[in-house]
Amino acid sequence: MSITRLNEFKALPGKFEALTEVFRRIVTQIRTVEGNERCEMLLKVADVDSDD
Repeated sequence: MSITRLNEFKALPGKFEALTEVFRRIVTQIRTVEGNERCEMLLKVADVDSDD
């Protein structure tokens, strides 16, 4: 049985790099778990300077 899980996290201003580094380490660990089929981290970078 496969399970798909999606989580969304929003970084505080100025904390994007720190947040992504934490999750990069977590994803690396998850990939080593026996039975794991796939684990990915998708990033959506917002343009905070945009007027849109």
